[in-house]
Amino acid sequence: QKQVNLGKGDKPQQVTLQQFRLEHEQVMKGQVAYATIQEHKRVLELFEKFIGGSFALSKIRPRYAEAFVADCLASNKVSNGTVNKWIRTLKGIFNLAIEPRGYLAEGQNPFAKIKKRKITEKSLRYVDLQEYSALMDTATTKLWWKAFLSIAYGSGLRRNEILHLTWADIDLEQHRIE
Repeated sequence: QKQVNLGKGDKPQQVTLQQFRLEHEQVMKGQVAYATIQEHKRVLELFEKFIGGSFALSKIRPRYAEAFVADCLASNKVSNGTVNKWIRTLKGIFNLAIEPRGYLAEGQNPFAKIKKRKITEKSLRYVDLQEYSALMDTATTKLWWKAFLSIAYGSGLRRNEILHLTWADIDLEQHRIE
């Protein structure tokens, strides 16, 4: 009786994956950034394309989620890191189908127990002196490029760190970038 009074005893409402995706796009507007909505839309569309938009949300089981992940990885078009991001995104979206929307019963998130894929570390490749010299020779027409390449090669700063440098970051007396 307590669960019925709390609303947890009610059967989840039946909606298709497509209906849920369209509703999700509308409900999330104004709640999250535009880029987040676009990412949710893209990942839901990929999952929808995989299992079918007319598939009832309540009928989606973990085996379908696992098959989707395996299919994405088998295509060799996406990395394990991208698939891990999609798993996190879909897990969060399907949590919203449980609470507050009530389309899935508690514990019915098909992505809840999908494990992240291992990401292999890529070895770093450094520019050697010969490659640096070739780059500097190519950048002869623009002093800006020479400065950028010199700072990049000599400091170890990342691209965005270099691009966001200000005069306040440069100590001309000590010959340092802080």
